Parts: sequence; structure tokens; C-alpha cells
Amino acid sequence: MRRFGTIFSVVAAALALSAGAGIIHAQYPSPVGSVTASTNAVVAPAGSSTTLTCQVNNAAGAPIAGAGCTFSIVSEPGTDAAVGSKVITKITDASGQATTNLYTGSTPGVIVVRMDSGQLSSTVLVQVTGSAAAAAPPPAAPVSIAPPSTGDGGLR
Repeated sequence: MRRFGTIFSVVAAALALSAGAGIIHAQYPSPVGSVTASTNAVVAPAGSSTTLTCQVNNAAGAPIAGAGCTFSIVSEPGTDAAVGSKVITKITDASGQATTNLYTGSTPGVIVVRMDSGQLSSTVLVQVTGSAAAAAPPPAAPVSIAPPSTGDGGLR
């Protein structure tokens, strides 16, 4: 019974503290910066490439040079999309950026790529449309019009 009373006292004290101070937030470990994922084309035809960029900044917002950024294909509509393979790690330059090319593969749909640096991550989506060649309509078939028949309507 004494144990219950002690636990109740601790919980009551915690509630009283939080009620008096408003909402309390804590994040452990503390944020260490940010990762921003981007692409130069959010819509790309099948069979093409687009550049992906991973921007890594510290908690003050300054770029971090020399950080590893891992590009991973999380999902894809087919099986042949690639960032060199399905996963590749690049090192950020002096501006905190690492880039790689995404090959869109041959299947239309959405490709999801995650970019990780340390415990931080960001995701970018690329919509893959039909290939540029497939998007063009086929040439029209020639149409021939015969003159009207005279007389029997072709019933001979």
C-alpha cells in the first residue's frame, strides 16, 4: 500500500508541475540539424534520369561539408529504377550538398527515394510517366474513300 502511495505522489507531482508550466516538450537526442531532399524534376518520363540533391545542415542552419548522405529507393512501380544501385552513399561538398542521378526505370508510377545523414532523413517523390516515345500518338492510318457505286450497290 505504501508503494502505491509513493507512485501516486510522484505522478501527482508531475501533473502539478506540467499543469503550472504549460505544455512541456523534450526531444532526446536533441536535433542536430536537417536533411532536405530535392529533385530537379518531380515528373520524369520512364527511361530517363533526374538529379537528386541531399542538403545537410547543422542545427544553426549552416551547411555541413564531408557528411555522408545515403540515397535509398524505398519503393518503385517496377524493378529497374536505380541511384547507381538501390542504395548509394555520397559525401556532401562545401555547400552541404550531395547529388546522385535517379534512373527512372521503365515502369510508370511513383518512385520514393529516402536520403539519410546520421539520424536525420528526408524523402522525395518522382512521378514516372510513360516514355517520351510511348507518349507520342501513333501515325494515323491512311484513309481511302471509294467513289459511290452506280446501279446495283455491289450485289452482283
